[in-house]
Amino acid sequence: GVVTLYTNDTKYVQDELYNRYVLRWVRKLHKSKWLIIGDLDEFMYAPHHTRISDALELPVINGCDSIQVPWLHYGTSGLDVSTPSIVQGNRMRVDYNKHIMTNSKAITRAKRIYSLRTHKHLLKKTDSIVNRIECGKILTTHSAQNHPNRSTYTNLDGRLVPAMIPQLELRVNHYPLQSRQFFFNVKAKRGDAGNAGKDNMRNADYFLKYDRNEYYDDELAKRRSARTINALNGKKIK
Repeated sequence: GVVTLYTNDTKYVQDELYNRYVLRWVRKLHKSKWLIIGDLDEFMYAPHHTRISDALELPVINGCDSIQVPWLHYGTSGLDVSTPSIVQGNRMRVDYNKHIMTNSKAITRAKRIYSLRTHKHLLKKTDSIVNRIECGKILTTHSAQNHPNRSTYTNLDGRLVPAMIPQLELRVNHYPLQSRQFFFNVKAKRGDAGNAGKDNMRNADYFLKYDRNEYYDDELAKRRSARTINALNGKKIK
């Protein structure tokens, strides 16, 4: 793969920078079929497939311009100090039998994007929006053709039923805390990406609210371990 690094220290303009650098790049080259805006603490993958691209070839995705993929929110797993691998070290997440609300990240057809946002993008005026989070089931379908703001406005409604999780074709493991040391020494100090008024919101109360270690889920950890073993044994990784 190829990594292009852009450096810009301007604060509170995350969406603006996405559009200045990423969207311009996508439009210029026009070789990308799909675009994911992902943070370093977010890991999107296809549980039932080798690659994300395999899931995107499924018939259920046909005609879908933007997919809202639900977060599975992980706590610190009781770690005071982060391990070398977030995925291997943090295996405890929210139990969605107790807390059914979640957020999501979009994976969107590049040629359909009008403007980039952090979680869900604005699509071109004539495009349809279909948000799917459960295998084979359309949860929301709307048309943005007559919507004046060209907005998706039909993002995931936030409800994640536990029975959905094994059926998800795509999921995002989200590790916002990682460890107590990382949260208080790094994340709590660097402020917010888009709003100066939220600079101090990541405090002790925030940590306690989001450090939920209620359900053991090592789905991604097992997959990454298997890939590492195959690599060490000289097997080709697809």
